[in-house]
Amino acid sequence: MKQLLSALAIGIAAFTSSASAQSILIDFGSGNATNGSYLTVSNSSNGPDSNGNYWNNLFLNGSTLNNMVFSNNSSSGITMAAPGTLVGAAGGGWGIGNGTVNLSSPNLNIFTAYPDGIYQFVAGGSNTLTFSGLDPTKTYNFSIFGSRADGGANRVTRYTIAGLGGSSFQTLTTSGPNVGGAGINFNDSETANFSGIQPNGSNEITLTMSVESGVAWHLNALEITVVPEPTTKALLILAALAGSWLSFRRKSKVSN
Repeated sequence: MKQLLSALAIGIAAFTSSASAQSILIDFGSGNATNGSYLTVSNSSNGPDSNGNYWNNLFLNGSTLNNMVFSNNSSSGITMAAPGTLVGAAGGGWGIGNGTVNLSSPNLNIFTAYPDGIYQFVAGGSNTLTFSGLDPTKTYNFSIFGSRADGGANRVTRYTIAGLGGSSFQTLTTSGPNVGGAGINFNDSETANFSGIQPNGSNEITLTMSVESGVAWHLNALEITVVPEPTTKALLILAALAGSWLSFRRKSKVSN
């Protein structure tokens, strides 16, 4: 019995360890002195943020981020190819400025990341980020924040995630009168969240931004959580426990 309990403990520990997730943080937008000390392109080597996390940074049209880092600054092997044309970078008065946010993901609550972002005026059109080099044995969760200071008409962005088995979308009202509460004309708390997304046959997942309402889509910050696919690992653990149980039973019969 002691052997069985020991095997059970080992199995549980192994499953817990294997189920721990890693995250990739991406900051979109341009550096701007009025927005504080902005994360630079060399952020990964400059040091972690106030949460101890490292970021990937996208500022330019058509940029590709190769081998993005996980939040612990280790290599992910994942590449993000950005939209190629007509993408602007919003900072200063175009961003949410010195407003504060209260996002569900504490990793995105970083002042150097959320105030500004990228945007595009694409009435009836869209633009796509492509994530490649993904692991087909894992699933990916996305937490997306978009916002823009604007006291005028509402702007609503549609975010569409596509992977194995099709696509799904969510929308965020990124700006408009009192969107974040009385007198708060920008999105200060809502994120679009997708979970359990599997890469397609090319080991890719795409994120498409389009205008749902208003004149432009907005994207400020993004967190991707990589979750080990549990089924195979669970089966291996169960097989090991079953083997331990059978061994225990055989020894019990011999001793009797």
